[in-house]
Amino acid sequence: MLAAPDSSPSRPVFDNRTNNVQRTLSFLPTPPRGIKRPCDDDDAAAYKRAKLETSSGLGQPGVELLPLARGRLGLRPGMNGHGRRLGLNHFSRPFLESFVCSVKNDVYVCQAEGLMCPPLYASAYSHGSKRGGASLLAVATEFGGVHILNTARRDPWDPEPLRINLQPHNNGVFDVQWSTEDDKLATGSADQLVQISDIASGSVTATLRGHTSTVKSVRWDPTNNSLLATGGKDGSIHLWDLRVGTDTTTSPVASIFGAQEEIGSRKRPASLKSVTGLLYSTDTPYNLISSGTADGLLRCWDIRLLQRRKSGPKPKPVVASGVDPTCLQGSRRPRGIKSICLGTGPTAGSIFGFSADSRIHVYSLDSLAGQENCYFHPKMQTNSFYVGLALNPNGNWLACGGPDGNAFVFDVHNAASVYAEPTEGVRLGMHGQSLGEVGAVSWSVDGLATCLDEGTVRVWRPDLDVYRECQADPEGQKWHWDWSM
Repeated sequence: MLAAPDSSPSRPVFDNRTNNVQRTLSFLPTPPRGIKRPCDDDDAAAYKRAKLETSSGLGQPGVELLPLARGRLGLRPGMNGHGRRLGLNHFSRPFLESFVCSVKNDVYVCQAEGLMCPPLYASAYSHGSKRGGASLLAVATEFGGVHILNTARRDPWDPEPLRINLQPHNNGVFDVQWSTEDDKLATGSADQLVQISDIASGSVTATLRGHTSTVKSVRWDPTNNSLLATGGKDGSIHLWDLRVGTDTTTSPVASIFGAQEEIGSRKRPASLKSVTGLLYSTDTPYNLISSGTADGLLRCWDIRLLQRRKSGPKPKPVVASGVDPTCLQGSRRPRGIKSICLGTGPTAGSIFGFSADSRIHVYSLDSLAGQENCYFHPKMQTNSFYVGLALNPNGNWLACGGPDGNAFVFDVHNAASVYAEPTEGVRLGMHGQSLGEVGAVSWSVDGLATCLDEGTVRVWRPDLDVYRECQADPEGQKWHWDWSM
């Protein structure tokens, strides 16, 4: 051990040695040239990031582009600073414009007996198809039939996979929904019935009786494969338990009559106000959200407080929209809601509603308050109440039906932000003759399915190379492809 010095070196008492250090950069060991990190494996080849083409506008930080030629929807969102999944932000439009439909392979004809093609009223992809499984699409027709199609991508020389044809009704089917386990289908029809069909056998296993008019909306409870809710033109909402009742017929276990009537009004309405949409809340498992034709207000019901009897005190919603967003765009009267869908991923906590003013309004899931911003396209004007909404599995893109054979896709990844500026949607249409209205729309991980009045289903997939060919030679390619306009 070294001996301690006799005394410490002298210096002024308040000499600033902490905050006034004289430094020099001459001693820093800065290398004269860049040094690469050695590879862990001596035999491994040098890794180099692939550069994206910038001519198409497809390339932004935070998003990895996957192959589009033969894969599924090819975007893998990153994460933002708050841990939420990012959408496609401003460069999503070029990607959405690349959606194309093969006239030969992606068009499915839904014929009935006598080679007739009835209008298609509803469609739904299975839950498995939204997780990467088989692309099974259920399509409901005006004649009461349901076609289950396998819409997976196939080569031009491959035949269409075998389809399953069901006939649960003899009248128009306005909603079709897969059960949580994808083993049953629930269909609501103009015959005032809800039928439960077994996929494996193709037979009707339960008939739900309780509505006095057309059944417009059917929703399975996401937490129980035996519970579901329905709404109809009679203005009522019924809750069902498939474990209750006889072998074939079931009555509702709870009901809400006049669900869309004005809250607190004692006057009997001159006409029934239809229920057009139902959603189970993802935040609260016992909350059911409804929309109707009377106005743009949403209502949330606690199903634990409901009873079966029609007489007695009328149940009140636990939450209701305060301001009608359909009156915020210059309209003198409220407009009804045609269809609603629930946000997921980056849009979790939001509800989208397509109203009779041909605008898509955004609501908060917690308060049901409508935002002033909305999504709109000049060609989206329609008076039909049979136009649907669908959100893709990642929660980034919202599809909507429309007139003249057109469907519309919007980037809604930032819809929950009050500062969001909705952009104009992309119009997907046919470059030939107009074939009526696009009503039902549905997403899988493989693409977007649109259903037309003339009885055909078109599946749209992203393919940038084909889209460029269509842009370069529209007259020649219109016989083989449909693309965005």
